[in-house]
Amino acid sequence: MLILSAFPATAKRVTAEFATRRNEFLAALADEVYIAHATPGGHLERLASRVREWGIGWEKGKSSCADIQQNAQ
Repeated sequence: MLILSAFPATAKRVTAEFATRRNEFLAALADEVYIAHATPGGHLERLASRVREWGIGWEKGKSSCADIQQNAQ
C-alpha cells in the first residue's frame, strides 16, 4: 500500500484550501474521475473544469435535485 499526502505532517485540520488541494492532488493522479454531485458554481464544478483541462476522463452524476426530478419525468 502506498500512502501519499500533499500536506505537511503538522497539518491537523482540514480547511477549505486543504480540501481543494487534496481533491486536485487525487484527481491529478487518477485515470478517470467521477463526481457524484457538484453544485453549480461550487468547488467541485471548478475541479471538474480543471480535470477537463488536464485531459483526464471524467463523469458526473446528477448536479441537483431539480435534475433528478426532471429526468424522472
